[in-house]
Amino acid sequence: MEEWKNDILNSLEGMEKAQPPANAFLKIQNRISNQQATKPYKDKSWLPLAAAISLIVITNVFFVSDYLQKPSEDTSAAYPTIISSYILY
Repeated sequence: MEEWKNDILNSLEGMEKAQPPANAFLKIQNRISNQQATKPYKDKSWLPLAAAISLIVITNVFFVSDYLQKPSEDTSAAYPTIISSYILY
């Protein structure tokens, strides 16, 4: 039973540490220097989306404030015949 444990532990003997290629660091530096720097706010494609969202928000604020400023309607004035038929004392 102990043999398989020893076999596994001994299987690592003779292994060497992995080494990267000699020019790997140069390749990485060249790729970085060849890339164009991207500036996140130079792209103006988000402007129409921001304008549409702003328009929706402003419209909603206008309609909600207009709705809240209207006085509540009296339902008894809208249905006088129904209310008068119920003689409430």
